[in-house]
Amino acid sequence: TMLSSPSVRVFTSKDVTGLEVAGAVKNVIAIAAGMCEGLELGTNALAALVTRGCSEMRRVAMEKGGSAVTLSGLSGVGDAFLTCFGPLSRNRTVGVRLGRGESLEEIIATSREVAEGVETASALVRWLAGAGKARSEPDTFNPYVSRACVKYPILF
Repeated sequence: TMLSSPSVRVFTSKDVTGLEVAGAVKNVIAIAAGMCEGLELGTNALAALVTRGCSEMRRVAMEKGGSAVTLSGLSGVGDAFLTCFGPLSRNRTVGVRLGRGESLEEIIATSREVAEGVETASALVRWLAGAGKARSEPDTFNPYVSRACVKYPILF
């Protein structure tokens, strides 16, 4: 592309759904990763949580029409790893503080920055809950919704 050079390579994608799902869901995973750290559960638990979270992120994106290739690249797991493990991640920081016992209200009141994953968690549950209805299958068990609904009350 025009923006590439011998020292920089730019990747492009037409997978808008995959990019948007990855960009949103990774923030929720990062909150959970921070909670894992704040609770001092160890690196094995953290690795397992992020690995399974990225797998769920891929499944949700594919369910909504995204590509697995997008989710396994820089915009998917690459961005998720940075957000889950990076010391400057706002969402991870919220999770660490939750894991150490602070309430979400305290964290929000004392934060200067917005951690998008907080609002995304509730929006994700609502979005996934509408998935079965969109397919005219209101009574069908939806594993994405059930897993999200199990984790969601932890934040709120």
